[in-house]
Amino acid sequence: MKCRLCNSDTSQIHQALILGRFPAHYDRCNACQFLQVRNPEWLSTNFDLGVISADTGIMERNLWLSRLVTVFLGLTACRSGPFVDYAGGVGLFTRLMRDAGFDFRHNDPFTANLLARGFEDDRAEPITGVTLFEVLEHLTNPREILADIFARKPKILIATTLPYKMPLDPNWWYLCLQTGQHVAFYNAATLAYIGQQFGYHVLSVGSVHVFSVEKIPRWKLLLAVNLAAPLFRWFRKPSLVQTDFAFMIAKLESRQNAP
Repeated sequence: MKCRLCNSDTSQIHQALILGRFPAHYDRCNACQFLQVRNPEWLSTNFDLGVISADTGIMERNLWLSRLVTVFLGLTACRSGPFVDYAGGVGLFTRLMRDAGFDFRHNDPFTANLLARGFEDDRAEPITGVTLFEVLEHLTNPREILADIFARKPKILIATTLPYKMPLDPNWWYLCLQTGQHVAFYNAATLAYIGQQFGYHVLSVGSVHVFSVEKIPRWKLLLAVNLAAPLFRWFRKPSLVQTDFAFMIAKLESRQNAP
């Protein structure tokens, strides 16, 4: 098959059984090293939504990431929004960041926005930055999705995905064979290719990756990743909770008074 990211030739390096019944072939790009599942047919099947219950770390992860992003944006003096949390699920991260004083907007056409209603992304508005958490590994069309995001010219994009290593461990938990939700995998070369294609500098620490217009010293990301919790109180801004409340009350009153 052709690489879904750079359209180069690929080579099969692994096979597995997804959900106990779907054969999966893993093809690695000979150029950008993007690793993709060739035939994720199970994604279109109506299997039990109970697989979502396996994400027991959703709350802890969002709390940690909200602190990390708060510290990192403070260290890079990139504190004025708006920012967009892309594929933000129920709006948890957007709400946490607004609680920390940052003008974040929610973007997810496939999931109900339960926690950040009224603060959805307006695609016509220029943006300062994008967060892309727990997204890259789910993409069957990464080239189109990334092109759409970078076309909005954010100054900074912060993403998470766990890089794969070669030789690929067939028991690597991140393959998520029991749920089949992870179908795309990246390494340093893949991330560097993405940055080069769209004209961004790339910075990585563990599973956290930053794409930026201006080059950022690595120590800033290291500090944010390793000391997010203790530094959070120094970099958070005045909470938007009360102003957001007033904004939503005004919207409700406007609807109620409409003829």
